[in-house]
Amino acid sequence: MIAALLITIFANSQAVQPPPPAPVNLDSFKLTVEDPELKPWGEKAQKLIAEWYPKICDILGVADKKPVKAVTLVIETHGKGIAGTGGRRITVNGDYVRKHEDDIGLVVHELAHVVQSYPKYDPSWLVEGIADYVRFFNYEPVSARPNVNPDRADYKRGYRDVGAFLDWACRTYDKNLVKKLNTALHEGTYTPEIWEKTAGKSFDALWTDYLESLRPKP
Repeated sequence: MIAALLITIFANSQAVQPPPPAPVNLDSFKLTVEDPELKPWGEKAQKLIAEWYPKICDILGVADKKPVKAVTLVIETHGKGIAGTGGRRITVNGDYVRKHEDDIGLVVHELAHVVQSYPKYDPSWLVEGIADYVRFFNYEPVSARPNVNPDRADYKRGYRDVGAFLDWACRTYDKNLVKKLNTALHEGTYTPEIWEKTAGKSFDALWTDYLESLRPKP
């Protein structure tokens, strides 16, 4: 059995001042890599967390709120699924990393969940959609963005379909839509009426318009 390798890096919050407009900073990082061969990937992910934590705070409109003080990243030797987040702990499946070493963007998605810190995981499709909006429309290159099929898209699946929808809605109706949604979810005040208040249409109408925008024009 491979002994766990524990690396803890403490950052001096007084010496390191993050740039505006997101005056937040992580005080410490904790990285646990169960397989030493995955240590380079873990250290790369750790640097990504340090860089993108304040950026995600800004994207979601929480730069003026108290930041999370520490993030723990655990890369398991073996695990289920791809990755998951609970509170400030991000867990990544080492088996997946070995097969997809270039998929470092998954850390950005999981880090978005750390920043979200909603009181409840509901509606789940929107929670995951916001995290994928952060990843694919702020971190990943344009070439990696989802290619949504209007005949197969389903917002109930969340993730990329909803991430792409949110990008469209921000560009079409309100550039601050995701920030407003994040605030409502964070404060536990989200209701479906927020779509009409923000964009002037119900969510169902907006989703229909989005799917139509993806279809070839006659």
